[in-house]
Amino acid sequence: MSLSLVQSKNNSSNINAGITSNTLAYASSPTAHNLLVAVIGAGLTAGSGPTDPTVSDTLGNTWTKIVAVHEVSGQTNPSDGYIYAALNNKSTGANTITVSFGAQSMSFISITGYEFQDSAGSPNGFSSDAIGSATGGNTAANMGATTGATARANEIVVAGNANWTAVPTADAGYTNGPTNSSAIFTGTEHKFVSATGTQTAYNTTANGANFTTVVATFFTSAAAGAAFAQHNARLDMFKTPFRALGPNAALIQMRAFPSSAPVAESIGPSILRVQRQPWRW
Repeated sequence: MSLSLVQSKNNSSNINAGITSNTLAYASSPTAHNLLVAVIGAGLTAGSGPTDPTVSDTLGNTWTKIVAVHEVSGQTNPSDGYIYAALNNKSTGANTITVSFGAQSMSFISITGYEFQDSAGSPNGFSSDAIGSATGGNTAANMGATTGATARANEIVVAGNANWTAVPTADAGYTNGPTNSSAIFTGTEHKFVSATGTQTAYNTTANGANFTTVVATFFTSAAAGAAFAQHNARLDMFKTPFRALGPNAALIQMRAFPSSAPVAESIGPSILRVQRQPWRW
């Protein structure tokens, strides 16, 4: 198993745009079964309360909110941070993400779209694991956010930051992702880890007045699933033929047992029809 980045891209609206939605078109068509991640930074208009967006795409994938943080209330221009994710279960094709806040007017909406893959394949998809978030004003020591301990050794870590001071700097070990610097500053970063533990993002970035930071980890579901028990099977005997079903029909009994512990487990009698006839178990 080898996790890797396929592509990433950002699209940010202008500040004070008074918009309710924004879109991001992937540069290339995502591959089936790959993990899609949207890191979103959004600014509320003055006096409005926090709200979570809906995320969709043109391929019809189902997007799930992984983590969200709303900036400390009372700020003049509060910003929110989100990470949403989807498994690309649809056929490969051009794909555009839409982030919509409904009727809520936003001062800006920044979207960074990621696509990750597992070289071993991921037919069982990906699972989200640990998350972390942070928010604050100009009294915070830094803009870092830390997750809980990860459950698996090999995971993807994705983080995003939005603030009103400067483009955030990627932490050691992370790869800096797309950024935006049009009045509101947003940044993203990602890395791949090979050991369990907590994950911290933007801890080395100096404090920025009015900031939000979100971080989430993901693993390939196939790597985390329970091991499949291997079974052997034995055909014990043929019994009296069922002539009504044809000359090649018979009642048989199958017995199955784990290969590591050959203790018979009876499945019970089954009816089998052959010569282009349906099977019934």
